[in-house]
Amino acid sequence: MDISDADVDTLARSVRGVVLARGASDYPGEVAGYNSAGTYSPDLVVGATCEDDVRAAVRFAAERDLPVVVQATGHGNYAPVRDGLLITTHRMQDITLDADARTVTVGAGVQWHAIQPHLEPHGLAAVSGSSPSVGAVGLALGGGLGPLSRTLGCTVDHVEAFRVVDGTGAVRIVDADHEPDLFWALRGGKVGLGIVTEMRLRLVHLPLLHGGSLYWDGQHIETVYRTWVDWTATLPDSVNSSVNIIRFPDVDGPPPQLRGRTVIHLRYAFVDTDGTPESIQADGEAHLAPFRALPEPLLDTIGPLPATQTATIHSDPPGQLDVWENGTFLDAIDQDYVTALLDIVGNDKDAPFIAVETRHFGGAVARPATDSAMGGRDAAYSLFLIGAPVPELFDTVLPTIAGRVLDAVEGYRHHLTNYHWAGHPTGEDFTRLWTAEQHERLRAVRASVDPAGLFAFGQVAPGESTTEVPA
Repeated sequence: MDISDADVDTLARSVRGVVLARGASDYPGEVAGYNSAGTYSPDLVVGATCEDDVRAAVRFAAERDLPVVVQATGHGNYAPVRDGLLITTHRMQDITLDADARTVTVGAGVQWHAIQPHLEPHGLAAVSGSSPSVGAVGLALGGGLGPLSRTLGCTVDHVEAFRVVDGTGAVRIVDADHEPDLFWALRGGKVGLGIVTEMRLRLVHLPLLHGGSLYWDGQHIETVYRTWVDWTATLPDSVNSSVNIIRFPDVDGPPPQLRGRTVIHLRYAFVDTDGTPESIQADGEAHLAPFRALPEPLLDTIGPLPATQTATIHSDPPGQLDVWENGTFLDAIDQDYVTALLDIVGNDKDAPFIAVETRHFGGAVARPATDSAMGGRDAAYSLFLIGAPVPELFDTVLPTIAGRVLDAVEGYRHHLTNYHWAGHPTGEDFTRLWTAEQHERLRAVRASVDPAGLFAFGQVAPGESTTEVPA
């Protein structure tokens, strides 16, 4: 797009943060995100430091008909951005805790790991996702399924309010009583709904849980998987778990017991908000009995765990990665599901995935306390595939083999999935994120917030519309 030096100077004078055009020396670092596979090369990037910077950037873009993309951490960078204006929010790091009210208010760029130290002295916890480096706002906009969701629900169930900059640059104060339609949409509608500059979360009192990880060598994948599937059919809502087939590279970083191995990883959390430390440990161990009877694991980290350290359960890798991922929500699964899945990704298969996860839902996930735009909450499980970090595989090899996996489990697929499970959802994949009624309601809210279609829908590949939602 044709943006003059005078335009850049005008924008730079209106914000406190940095303004960088393509070619500037600091530009590559500013546009980089966690997922380095999605190349960002917008015409301009604004490194916002505050809400006023966001407002000025949006008004600038609106006057010039520039599409706008937002990035806090870059976990969702799946496809290239070739033009327009990128607003980065990672400098917006305000955190305000009200321990008496059990709420925390966070800026647009705050990651979960930055929130937790404020909460632990008070025995409080935020209902977060599995990765500590994910942005709190971005996770909430997509719903927020985490390692404690069967017991405590999703992040969206605990959001009390947002501050949002709309497509005109105006600020909207949004909660259940003020702009309730937008409040509904922001909690799970993810895209095209303005730029959230601040979010207030309700916290839970949860000083301690019983949880951690068990890792077995790849030769035990089938035994552990089949045990887990039968076990999950019997569990109370207090038990949260998933299993993940991981192919660890032989490099520094993973625990030495796991380096260079294919393993199966059981993630586990037992939550009892009313229990004593002794009862939580005893009950948590009792539920694990089927796995304690299996061969000895390579690594066992399960034990008493402060709720502020739930990110250690999944142990997602830090730092930038080339990431390709896709997945689906599932209805009830059985042993035939295990057979179909392991026929493609089992221990003896040459599958190009570093992780193949099945996660157990139900419980509070399926019983939301309030209505929100998050779709697929009645799914029973999910399947998530993360490809080997080799960009040459991203265009053909990984989509082809992932397609084989999804075809193999087609009979178990739920009719909806979640934005954060869908990779780069377009076309039919986008329609599966919400029901027809939810899509219709979201279109109406998006049109009211952004009538000019300014906000690009996530990461847009060449040739795709930046603003139109697939019908």
